[in-house]
Amino acid sequence: ESTVGRAKADVLKGDITDTQTIEAGIEHKFSAGWRASIGARRDNRGALIASNSPILNQTGTRTDAILTIGYRPADKVGGVVPKRDWDVYGFVQGTLDNSGTRPDNDRYGLGGSVQISPRTRASLEVSDGDLDLGAKVGLDFNANERTSLSLAYTLAAENPDAFNTGRMGQLSTGAKVRFNDHIGVFGEGRYLHGTGPTGL
Repeated sequence: ESTVGRAKADVLKGDITDTQTIEAGIEHKFSAGWRASIGARRDNRGALIASNSPILNQTGTRTDAILTIGYRPADKVGGVVPKRDWDVYGFVQGTLDNSGTRPDNDRYGLGGSVQISPRTRASLEVSDGDLDLGAKVGLDFNANERTSLSLAYTLAAENPDAFNTGRMGQLSTGAKVRFNDHIGVFGEGRYLHGTGPTGL
């Protein structure tokens, strides 16, 4: 069994909107392969100029809380070490507080990943809720023990017009290089399309 906590803060300054985000969570791994985590995220979005986009015109704050339960085969079952080649999880999310024109974002979803080759892992997540359908699909490739590459596409659930105008899609590519046990470097590129600004 083990318990780990994580925290993250982001500040995004753009030509149209500014966003500040802070999130934190704690995860506990049980000996039988189960895990549970709880976390919270608060973001503040402001509009710098007027826009015709219903997404970009949403301003104010929102605080969401999320509970996730997942399972991955345990290290040992009856003294036998199984192949840890898949995992699954489910989550529920609720909006605790919002202000301005920010809508609620209560959601529920399922996800998982599977090792499709010794160096490649595929992942998929699908969710639904107040802001309609959201999805993410990704690939992670370990080039060697110290270098990994990633590719992911995310369909953002930020308004009810699923797969039509109003949806925001994001294609992300990344690379991570670890020099030793204490120092590593990570780089990422993102291509955004849909309602609002399109950019790289």
